Amino acid sequence: SDPRDNLPNVININGAVYYPGAYAVLSKKEKVLDIIERSGGLLPEAYPMASIFIRDGKSISLSFNEIINNPKSKDNFFILPNDSIFISTRTNIVQIVGEVNQSGYFKFYENYNLNDYLKSAGGLTINAEKKEIWITYPNGKSKKSNRFLPSPKVFDGSIITVGSKEKTDPVNKTEVMYHQRDEIKQGETSRESQ
Repeated sequence: SDPRDNLPNVININGAVYYPGAYAVLSKKEKVLDIIERSGGLLPEAYPMASIFIRDGKSISLSFNEIINNPKSKDNFFILPNDSIFISTRTNIVQIVGEVNQSGYFKFYENYNLNDYLKSAGGLTINAEKKEIWITYPNGKSKKSNRFLPSPKVFDGSIITVGSKEKTDPVNKTEVMYHQRDEIKQGETSRESQ
């Protein structure tokens, strides 16, 4: 038999852990936290919220904070061979894109909320749609801003996206006037013929 058939099933964990690398999957009951613990745990600079779990080349959205704080969390699910975990570190950056006067990367401030960051970016442009402001958090989840609720919290590594108003063609008043005049004439003509 081919010796490659007997290679152990492994899961890779990299980033801000004490012992990154490939770990054999010891049983079908191993979970995400088991692999984190086997890798020595998180380094002090680890940022679980921005960490990534990959299965079959797809990034799975889950809360590493929840997994670490509560091992019984539903996010602490069973791992499969060839899964990957990447534990990130803080970036201290927030990205702002879309209809703001100065899009780009901004320093992360712990006490800033959404409105503070929008002010840092020079405010909204005249094309900005205030109902379409989103925050994408480092864990992949998104939250829509609601002007009737307090300004949402922004976390390190978040992306703020400001949508634009729907574009409509300007109305040509002369064209409308001629069109209405033609409709009136057609209506008068049809009444005369009756």
